Amino acid sequence: MHFQSNFEHRKRFENQSSRAFTRQISSPPAAKHSFPASFIPVFDPVIQNAPTLAVVPQYLQVHAFANSLYSFDNINITTNNDVSESSWQVVDNPAFAVLLDGHFYLDDVNTIDAEVNLQKFLHKISVSTLAKGLKSIAGGLFNLVIVDKERQKLLVTGDKYGVMPLYYWESESGFFLSGNPFAFRKVAKLSEESVVEFLKYGYLPFAKSLFQNVERRMPGQTLTVDLESQRLGKTPPAIFEFKPPVYREKELPAAGEKVHDALSRYFSRFDDADYHIGLRDDYASQLLTTWLQRFRPNLWNRGASKSALKLARHYNLPVRPAPVNWDLLPDFSDDIARHTRLAISLEHTDVFDWQHRASHSPDSFFMDELSGDCIMGGQSFLDLPNDVRGMISHIRGEDKFNTPIKSINHYQRLLYNDVHALPDEELGGILTLGYECWFLNAARGILEINRLAGHTHEDFRESLHNFTMARSLSVAKAIGVQQHTACSSPFLDYEVLQSCLDTDKSLRASDRLYNYYWNTYFPEAAILPNELWGRNPLDAPQIYRFKEAARMITRQNLVSGKNMATGKTAVNPDAEARKFLQHPAVKRWAADAIDRHDRRIPDFIANQIRRKNTEKQLNPRLMLRYITLLSFLND
Repeated sequence: MHFQSNFEHRKRFENQSSRAFTRQISSPPAAKHSFPASFIPVFDPVIQNAPTLAVVPQYLQVHAFANSLYSFDNINITTNNDVSESSWQVVDNPAFAVLLDGHFYLDDVNTIDAEVNLQKFLHKISVSTLAKGLKSIAGGLFNLVIVDKERQKLLVTGDKYGVMPLYYWESESGFFLSGNPFAFRKVAKLSEESVVEFLKYGYLPFAKSLFQNVERRMPGQTLTVDLESQRLGKTPPAIFEFKPPVYREKELPAAGEKVHDALSRYFSRFDDADYHIGLRDDYASQLLTTWLQRFRPNLWNRGASKSALKLARHYNLPVRPAPVNWDLLPDFSDDIARHTRLAISLEHTDVFDWQHRASHSPDSFFMDELSGDCIMGGQSFLDLPNDVRGMISHIRGEDKFNTPIKSINHYQRLLYNDVHALPDEELGGILTLGYECWFLNAARGILEINRLAGHTHEDFRESLHNFTMARSLSVAKAIGVQQHTACSSPFLDYEVLQSCLDTDKSLRASDRLYNYYWNTYFPEAAILPNELWGRNPLDAPQIYRFKEAARMITRQNLVSGKNMATGKTAVNPDAEARKFLQHPAVKRWAADAIDRHDRRIPDFIANQIRRKNTEKQLNPRLMLRYITLLSFLND
């Protein structure tokens, strides 16, 4: 396919806000953009797991796409892969055609089978309305393309949390969609701001993608292409829905029962043995395994595998940790763009997960930031205590939750100083004042979208967390194997998540709901998930809170690197990255990669990286991020 390269840079940062995913506030009409007179949507999964949908003029050459997935009138959806290898499913009737990437399920269909739900969805929108059909989706991880044949419209949507990536690019040639941003690496220029952002954070909390004009569908957003009027429209983003604090569930038994009922309904859909995570087919084993989402060895932290082995022995589950094959790392780096749909640094990438997929024996996968310990416990969304009085209050159980919203500058700096951000001085010569201002303005844009997210400081933090880290970093391991398995996380179920969001923060933020759930419904296994964090549910409340406070102090104390109570060295991300880079196989690969020249990377960035490396002043995490960026661009 040929593309025209002359396009203008369009920077759109939506500042509309929404109080809920399903109930959006009043806002100006979405912007419209014109396209050429005739269209041929082209479906092109050039990169594995990265199908590309394009709307292009009739005169453009499309003969390279030999295999047709779907055609109707002037609509021709094709692929240059074998049709049987496509991750998309296609169903149609005289009124609609529906293409699904991933899996979803409906509120009135008691199965998680994507094919069954897709047929039911097609029937529903045919006999009722498209709006009612979309409203009937109960959860899942998916992208959905709907062709309305009668109205000559194309509608593109996905899961309402914005987890499943979907990127789009507008040019004079037409409108292009892809589930993988690297599908555009040959036709779109790198964005300097995005490159600097990637080097600072190791992922993209603010930018839509690494490339100019390539944007990502925001949570709750729907894209529409009118084939007759030649226009693209998009709805405003949407955000989490929180009840006012006075209406939230404040009693543990009632809150725990609501969560349990919602989880039970979710797992009741698993009536086929093929969808039982490959383990025992009872509710407890599914749920316990989902909680142990980190049982696979990651690059640095293998501690969670101990808890997984305990769980395996307790329930006779076939779980065993496996070592990373370091010799495969260069091959992984060469193919990294094929195995992720997000721009994330190697330090955040699960190499073992890639090896597992490469062996053609896919397993279940889990969502780190959409799993029970985060949603029910809520710890990842809160500010850590930073003074002695706060610590004492925490130990005594006098914490104050449902606190008022703070100043906009507080949240702006909070996003800028992300936990994964390198200090500005480590990016000397790369991070100029102009880029710092760009990041702060981008953070302000996200704040504007989420400014009505909730009623409290904790609500705001939770919504911001979903818009930045959760959907742009922590879910990366889940994306690549989506076509192989139907079960991701029960917390992608809309009812399950909402039952947690409707619980008072005083129950969630102090882990009371999380611990109550396990002790009430699975007491024989309650200690297993808690061991992931070194907690014991039998501890007295004050002892537990003291241990939690000590853990927070240790996490912050990265300068001295010592925990005064135990004498053990605290986790230092730079030290861990340096240790990883010292492995002989990694060291050889990194040395070869960092000397590679790629003209797409701005000279001032490449020169500064090489200079710092020569002078032995290159931060190890910065090195990992730079060579990951080179791997992303490797053709």
